[in-house]
Amino acid sequence: MISRRRFLLFLALFGVVAYLAFAFMRVYVDFGLPRNLIVLVPDPDGRVGELDVSNQNGAVTLNKPYQATGASRSDEAPRAPFTVREDDVRSIFSAVAAQRPPLPVTVTLNFQPGVNIAQTAGVELDRIVGEIQARPNARVSIFGYASATGNAVINHAASLFRARAVGSALAARGLDSNDFLIESLIDTTLSGTVQAGDGIPNNRRVEVVIR
Repeated sequence: MISRRRFLLFLALFGVVAYLAFAFMRVYVDFGLPRNLIVLVPDPDGRVGELDVSNQNGAVTLNKPYQATGASRSDEAPRAPFTVREDDVRSIFSAVAAQRPPLPVTVTLNFQPGVNIAQTAGVELDRIVGEIQARPNARVSIFGYASATGNAVINHAASLFRARAVGSALAARGLDSNDFLIESLIDTTLSGTVQAGDGIPNNRRVEVVIR
């Protein structure tokens, strides 16, 4: 005869197994999802790209938010695109999302004529510091831009000086700037025209990319 203690232990184990089985069936049976699931998730700003998914048996294209495909077997073609609820995507991929590194961030700082950072740049500098401190192994690239018009040597020197000025401003806020990548770039798409309303030529800028 089974003792009461063993019987209760059996019920507890049975309950755990039943719960896991139910969770598995809920995701892959009730929802009809393939074992290998691929979902197109929008960027933080809401933009959606396009993703081609293919194997030796077929191909599909995902181009809408939370559109999905996949296959349960190696000899199965990718399923026709279908939509997965946002809440279900969060639930299914919660463990993966928790380990995903932060997305790169780009912060633009405008300059007045010469090399002085615009007076409003303090907010952007504080944001850069916060983004770097939030990433344990942050990689920082500082790109100084100049237009393609005028003397190329002078433009390069000015844009590099601006980039270094931003690096120095970040170092003054307590950051270690030794590992910063600092470069000067010529922007062939800009001609030094003035942005509407702020009077700052849009080629006199520095972009800080934090990964």
